[in-house]
Amino acid sequence: MGIEKYKELYDLSLCVLKEEQDRFNRIDDKASKYFTIVFFLLGIYGFFGKSIIDKIRFPFSNIEWFLIILAIIILIILTISFFIIFKALRIQRLKVMPLTLEMIKFFQDNKLIDIYFALTKGNEEAYRENLEVTKYKAKMLNIGYILINTTVILLIIFSICYLIYSMKPIRIS
Repeated sequence: MGIEKYKELYDLSLCVLKEEQDRFNRIDDKASKYFTIVFFLLGIYGFFGKSIIDKIRFPFSNIEWFLIILAIIILIILTISFFIIFKALRIQRLKVMPLTLEMIKFFQDNKLIDIYFALTKGNEEAYRENLEVTKYKAKMLNIGYILINTTVILLIIFSICYLIYSMKPIRIS
Protein backbone atom coordinates (compact mmCIF):
# COMPACT_ATOMS: atom_id res chain seq x y z
CA MET A 1 0.00 0.00 0.00
CA GLY A 2 2.83 2.45 0.85
CA ILE A 3 4.52 2.40 -2.55
CA GLU A 4 1.28 3.21 -4.42
CA LYS A 5 0.82 6.50 -2.55
CA TYR A 6 4.38 7.56 -3.40
CA LYS A 7 3.82 6.61 -7.03
CA GLU A 8 0.63 8.71 -7.02
CA LEU A 9 2.53 11.60 -5.44
CA TYR A 10 5.25 11.25 -8.08
CA ASP A 11 2.66 11.15 -10.89
CA LEU A 12 0.99 14.25 -9.46
CA SER A 13 4.32 16.09 -9.24
CA LEU A 14 5.07 15.13 -12.84
CA CYS A 15 1.67 16.41 -13.94
CA VAL A 16 2.13 19.74 -12.13
CA LEU A 17 5.60 20.14 -13.61
CA LYS A 18 4.25 19.43 -17.11
CA GLU A 19 1.44 21.97 -16.66
CA GLU A 20 3.98 24.63 -15.71
CA GLN A 21 6.06 23.74 -18.79
CA ASP A 22 2.93 24.09 -20.94
CA ARG A 23 2.18 27.48 -19.35
CA PHE A 24 5.74 28.57 -20.08
CA ASN A 25 5.36 27.48 -23.72
CA ARG A 26 2.07 29.38 -24.10
CA ILE A 27 3.67 32.53 -22.71
CA ASP A 28 6.63 32.02 -25.05
CA ASP A 29 4.29 31.72 -28.05
CA LYS A 30 2.52 34.90 -26.98
CA ALA A 31 5.87 36.69 -26.65
CA SER A 32 6.72 35.71 -30.24
CA LYS A 33 3.41 37.15 -31.44
CA TYR A 34 3.96 40.36 -29.50
CA PHE A 35 7.43 40.66 -30.98
CA THR A 36 5.89 40.42 -34.46
CA ILE A 37 3.35 43.11 -33.54
CA VAL A 38 6.14 45.42 -32.37
CA PHE A 39 7.88 45.02 -35.74
CA PHE A 40 4.59 45.74 -37.53
CA LEU A 41 4.13 48.89 -35.42
CA LEU A 42 7.71 49.92 -36.19
CA GLY A 43 6.84 49.64 -39.89
CA ILE A 44 3.78 51.84 -39.48
CA TYR A 45 5.83 54.28 -37.43
CA GLY A 46 8.51 54.35 -40.13
CA PHE A 47 5.91 55.16 -42.80
CA PHE A 48 4.52 58.09 -40.83
CA GLY A 49 7.97 59.18 -39.68
CA LYS A 50 9.23 59.46 -43.24
CA SER A 51 6.12 61.36 -44.28
CA ILE A 52 6.54 63.82 -41.42
CA ILE A 53 10.23 64.35 -42.18
CA ASP A 54 9.41 65.01 -45.85
CA LYS A 55 6.66 67.56 -45.06
CA ILE A 56 7.68 69.48 -41.95
CA ARG A 57 9.87 72.54 -42.34
CA PHE A 58 11.18 74.96 -39.76
CA PRO A 59 9.69 77.12 -38.16
CA PHE A 60 7.24 74.60 -36.81
CA SER A 61 3.55 75.29 -36.26
CA ASN A 62 1.76 74.03 -33.13
CA ILE A 63 0.47 70.89 -34.86
CA GLU A 64 3.94 70.20 -36.26
CA TRP A 65 5.42 70.47 -32.77
CA PHE A 66 2.71 68.14 -31.50
CA LEU A 67 3.45 65.62 -34.27
CA ILE A 68 7.19 65.76 -33.59
CA ILE A 69 6.77 65.28 -29.84
CA LEU A 70 4.25 62.48 -30.36
CA ALA A 71 6.59 60.78 -32.84
CA ILE A 72 9.43 60.90 -30.32
CA ILE A 73 7.21 59.47 -27.56
CA ILE A 74 6.02 56.67 -29.85
CA LEU A 75 9.62 55.83 -30.80
CA ILE A 76 10.65 55.67 -27.14
CA ILE A 77 7.71 53.43 -26.22
CA LEU A 78 8.34 51.16 -29.22
CA THR A 79 12.01 50.85 -28.29
CA ILE A 80 11.17 49.98 -24.69
CA SER A 81 8.53 47.47 -25.91
CA PHE A 82 11.07 45.86 -28.20
CA PHE A 83 13.61 45.34 -25.42
CA ILE A 84 11.10 44.16 -22.83
CA ILE A 85 9.51 41.60 -25.15
CA PHE A 86 12.95 40.54 -26.38
CA LYS A 87 13.94 40.01 -22.74
CA ALA A 88 10.83 37.86 -22.22
CA LEU A 89 11.71 35.82 -25.30
CA ARG A 90 15.28 35.23 -24.13
CA ILE A 91 14.17 33.48 -20.93
CA GLN A 92 14.11 29.93 -22.26
CA ARG A 93 15.53 27.57 -19.68
CA LEU A 94 13.35 25.69 -17.28
CA LYS A 95 14.79 23.32 -14.73
CA VAL A 96 14.55 19.60 -15.40
CA MET A 97 16.10 16.76 -13.51
CA PRO A 98 19.24 15.66 -15.29
CA LEU A 99 19.77 12.10 -16.43
CA THR A 100 23.32 11.58 -15.23
CA LEU A 101 25.40 8.63 -14.13
CA GLU A 102 24.67 9.64 -10.54
CA MET A 103 20.93 9.38 -11.24
CA ILE A 104 21.36 5.92 -12.76
CA LYS A 105 23.44 4.84 -9.77
CA PHE A 106 20.77 6.24 -7.44
CA PHE A 107 18.18 4.03 -9.18
CA GLN A 108 20.42 1.00 -8.87
CA ASP A 109 21.23 1.55 -5.19
CA ASN A 110 17.78 2.46 -3.79
CA LYS A 111 14.35 0.92 -3.29
CA LEU A 112 11.48 1.95 -5.53
CA ILE A 113 9.67 3.80 -2.73
CA ASP A 114 12.77 5.93 -2.08
CA ILE A 115 13.17 6.59 -5.79
CA TYR A 116 9.56 7.81 -6.09
CA PHE A 117 10.00 10.07 -3.09
CA ALA A 118 13.33 11.51 -4.30
CA LEU A 119 11.93 12.13 -7.78
CA THR A 120 8.89 13.84 -6.29
CA LYS A 121 11.12 16.12 -4.23
CA GLY A 122 13.17 16.91 -7.34
CA ASN A 123 10.02 17.69 -9.31
CA GLU A 124 8.75 19.94 -6.53
CA GLU A 125 12.02 21.86 -6.48
CA ALA A 126 12.02 22.17 -10.28
CA TYR A 127 8.38 23.31 -10.19
CA ARG A 128 9.14 26.09 -7.68
CA GLU A 129 12.06 27.37 -9.75
CA ASN A 130 10.15 27.08 -13.02
CA LEU A 131 7.18 28.90 -11.51
CA GLU A 132 9.40 31.88 -10.68
CA VAL A 133 10.86 31.91 -14.21
CA THR A 134 7.40 31.74 -15.76
CA LYS A 135 6.06 34.47 -13.47
CA TYR A 136 8.92 36.76 -14.46
CA LYS A 137 8.41 36.01 -18.15
CA ALA A 138 4.66 36.69 -17.80
CA LYS A 139 5.38 39.97 -15.98
CA MET A 140 7.69 41.15 -18.78
CA LEU A 141 5.08 40.15 -21.34
CA ASN A 142 2.34 41.99 -19.48
CA ILE A 143 4.43 45.18 -19.47
CA GLY A 144 5.08 44.68 -23.19
CA TYR A 145 1.35 44.24 -23.80
CA ILE A 146 0.54 47.51 -22.01
CA LEU A 147 3.24 49.31 -24.01
CA ILE A 148 1.95 47.87 -27.29
CA ASN A 149 -1.59 49.04 -26.49
CA THR A 150 -0.26 52.48 -25.56
CA THR A 151 1.65 52.61 -28.85
CA VAL A 152 -1.46 51.67 -30.85
CA ILE A 153 -3.49 54.41 -29.15
CA LEU A 154 -0.73 56.97 -29.74
CA LEU A 155 -0.39 55.88 -33.38
CA ILE A 156 -4.13 56.37 -33.87
CA ILE A 157 -3.91 59.86 -32.36
CA PHE A 158 -0.81 60.51 -34.47
CA SER A 159 -2.61 59.30 -37.63
CA ILE A 160 -5.60 61.56 -37.02
CA CYS A 161 -3.39 64.57 -36.33
CA TYR A 162 -1.28 63.77 -39.38
CA LEU A 163 -4.40 63.48 -41.51
CA ILE A 164 -5.60 66.89 -40.26
CA TYR A 165 -2.13 68.32 -40.85
CA SER A 166 -1.95 66.86 -44.37
CA MET A 167 -5.29 68.40 -45.33
CA LYS A 168 -4.10 71.96 -44.72
CA PRO A 169 -2.41 73.76 -47.58
CA ILE A 170 1.36 73.41 -47.77
CA ARG A 171 3.07 76.65 -46.87
CA ILE A 172 5.82 77.95 -49.02
CA SER A 173 8.82 79.42 -47.23
